[in-house]
Amino acid sequence: MATTIAQKFRNVSRLSQIVNILGRYGFSKELRDTELASFVTETPTEPEGPNSAEKSNSENQELSGARRLALAFEELGPTFVKLGQLLASREDVLPRDVIIQLRRLQDHAKPVPIDVVQKILDSEYRGKTKEHFESIDSVPLGSASIGQVHKARLHDGREVVLKIQRPEIESIIKTDLSILAGLASVLEGAIPEIRLLRPSVVVEELKKSLFAELDYFREAANTERMRAFFEHDPKIYIPGILRSYCTRHVLCMEAITGQKLTRLDRNESYSGLVSLGVRAFLDMTFKNGMFHADLHPGNFILMESGQLAILDFGLTARLKRDMRVTMTYLFVSLVNEDTETFARLFIELTEARGDVDRKSLEDQVREKVDAAFSIPLRELRLGKLLMQIARIAASHHAPVSRDLVLFFRGLIALESFGRSLDPDFEVLRETSDYAKTFSQGALARNLFQQDSLLMVRDSQALVRELPFTLRILTKRLQQGDLAATLESPDVRRLSTEIERAGQRLSLALILGALVLGSSLLTFNRKGPLFDSLATFGLLGFGVAALVGLWLIVAILKSGRQSD
Repeated sequence: MATTIAQKFRNVSRLSQIVNILGRYGFSKELRDTELASFVTETPTEPEGPNSAEKSNSENQELSGARRLALAFEELGPTFVKLGQLLASREDVLPRDVIIQLRRLQDHAKPVPIDVVQKILDSEYRGKTKEHFESIDSVPLGSASIGQVHKARLHDGREVVLKIQRPEIESIIKTDLSILAGLASVLEGAIPEIRLLRPSVVVEELKKSLFAELDYFREAANTERMRAFFEHDPKIYIPGILRSYCTRHVLCMEAITGQKLTRLDRNESYSGLVSLGVRAFLDMTFKNGMFHADLHPGNFILMESGQLAILDFGLTARLKRDMRVTMTYLFVSLVNEDTETFARLFIELTEARGDVDRKSLEDQVREKVDAAFSIPLRELRLGKLLMQIARIAASHHAPVSRDLVLFFRGLIALESFGRSLDPDFEVLRETSDYAKTFSQGALARNLFQQDSLLMVRDSQALVRELPFTLRILTKRLQQGDLAATLESPDVRRLSTEIERAGQRLSLALILGALVLGSSLLTFNRKGPLFDSLATFGLLGFGVAALVGLWLIVAILKSGRQSD
């Protein structure tokens, strides 16, 4: 067993630490039922981390399993905090109490000292930090598990914000991801109930998400793309990226001044501001195809100019063109209370396999939507409803993609802070109005034009490459080295039958020649050799009779087999 574990996990020391932290939070029984049983120790270690006070008293408290899991993730470090945040978006498969606890996971960490920050900057800027910046604030604006943010000033007087990656964080994350991949494999084999969550797929998604978050060039590109998209929108503002000051581990962007939506006076109505935020999210999704996948009030700032600034594009997601079109008709069918169309459209959005009972799934989706219509429309929670339907689909082995789950999660976030700013806010009304404009207006025509343009481009490429392809085929034909391979059971069977028929035809010709020759030898009565030749002729008749009989039997047998 030890050899197997050593082969599966490279960093056994870190694995042992992970297993024992999970065991200390009450998951020893589950771990002992797996290959990891030998790593579970009976002696608990002292807890560490920001929640040590709560953890040290956890044995005397009635903590739920969900809360214990969240506390364990927080102590295990940045990779597991990100895993918890990723799992918190899977309302389609995880219990609600687990979702609530994982959403509370705080991505915070002890600030990196300013002298260490200075060394990182000197390494990234090759000793020219002072040539780039007039000053850098020693106190960070925020400190998270992957990086921390400092305000700085350029020599031309512009205020900027620097997002600086923590030292060695990349190697720590790679080690943890390697261990998580092995753990996913172990859990899938040991706990059948967990297979619905698809742990290996979750770890792969976490890997993509973390590697994208570690690459600040990618975040810079995402931000620039969004800035270009909203460039002519007078009400939305995306901060500019200063590319000459960006590296893979340092992101430099213009500083935004204003008021975060979390700090607005709740006694005032901000209906226009909420509608603006929803419209920006829907524009990102349906017009641009890429949307902000970590949408919360802290990423919105109301600027003094009245513009709404949107920050932090480290985590983005995409919806394919056909999925976007389906979503718009889905919203319209929901408003029209057309449950049958809604159910069929939703199933189109899933990754349903061939063995899915579509009728049963459609029936359950319709029942869920009918139940939702029994409450007043203004109380309907669209994001929550879509997530519940996604859970129903997942239980029928028809899960939706992670990007679609993130879109539903974005709607939930918009509903939550939208209602906190405007009690009369109805996200369904906003989305349905937008969907009608999308499906009937210029945007749908634009998507059709884009599809048509792609078809034209493909056709042009085919026509352009056709003469070259024909020239190659002609040359190979002239050289005699053109060969085609056709693989098909029917073709192979036909080839076998043709070969067998050819053999029988050859045998029949030989048989005919033998009979003809024997006849000539037997009935030619002239010459001294008559007696001996007649004998050979009779022998030929005998051989021909035997061969003919064998040929008849073979043909009859072949006929029965084909029947």
